[in-house]
Amino acid sequence: MRAPPTSSCRPGLPLDAGLRCSLARTAGAAPARPIRRLAGRAARLLAVARRWLLAGAGLCLALAVGQAEAQPDLVVPHQQTAVSDRTLGWGQHFNFRAAVVNEGDAVAHETELCYYRFDGGSLTPPTLPVPPMSGPSTGCPAAPTDSSGEGSDPVREIQWSAAFTDEDKTSREDIDLSADDPMPKPPAPPLMGSDRRNHDHYYYACVLPVRNETDTSNNCSAVALDQAVRVLVGDAPDLVVEGISVSNTVVGPGQ
Repeated sequence: MRAPPTSSCRPGLPLDAGLRCSLARTAGAAPARPIRRLAGRAARLLAVARRWLLAGAGLCLALAVGQAEAQPDLVVPHQQTAVSDRTLGWGQHFNFRAAVVNEGDAVAHETELCYYRFDGGSLTPPTLPVPPMSGPSTGCPAAPTDSSGEGSDPVREIQWSAAFTDEDKTSREDIDLSADDPMPKPPAPPLMGSDRRNHDHYYYACVLPVRNETDTSNNCSAVALDQAVRVLVGDAPDLVVEGISVSNTVVGPGQ
């Protein structure tokens, strides 16, 4: 009988070589070739399993990083705000249009678009609220100084994907308004006489931030006067009592 092969299982051998060495020692006088084949197969299986584990861990890490970085970013471009008529008579109705665009890389959930009118001075957009963790928005913030709230519109969920067109990533909104006097802040008196004529009104819109939004500094269509939509409103009615007369200057009791 052939003597069992000698083996030098020294420390530091590669995984497959070490496994073959150990199996050869354990088998004693067993034929070496089947043992080597078995050890080779086991080593290959271990190598495949190790590659799968590493690949799975890398995929999970990539997904986690991708989810952490994906955020929506709602913008109201001032270039896409417009009115149906820029020169209006007193009390004339017109339409104001704005667009909400998702420039981020994640879906933007439903929110609200708020409309404002600015009547002069230095335009300061409203302070937008922090979005709630769940549920609907908290509503439009109060209008800042020299501005007045003009209403709001719900904004649908806006998708994001490289497969979507720019139109798919845009929600177009509009509101019907009426041209009239600015609303003076108390205790300012109502506008009278020549103060009621040829007023410039400026319109803009702000979209309420959504959860996990990247940048909320671009949620208003105007942060300066030249970005708002200017509307010229003509003379307001000015009723004047020019004369008083009576049918009879001498009357009796109860007459």
